[in-house]
Amino acid sequence: MAWAHLADGTSAGNAKAGAVLLELGKTAPSWMRQQRYARDLVDTIASSRRRAMGQDLTELTALVGASGAGSSPHPISL
Repeated sequence: MAWAHLADGTSAGNAKAGAVLLELGKTAPSWMRQQRYARDLVDTIASSRRRAMGQDLTELTALVGASGAGSSPHPISL
């Protein structure tokens, strides 16, 4: 679901992807920490930001262990 929102390539889609991941992180943090795909999605969002990360994205990045240094073929903002 989150990837579908990211693939949409719009700001609204990116915000929806972040919201989906955030909800998963709140609902099942132990499970989320072990999900490579979630880490890749969060890293894609974080690495393409043009501004400082907000509190929610900072917490998500820490939860999944994303570095924010990955590369993304499309600019994404959350």
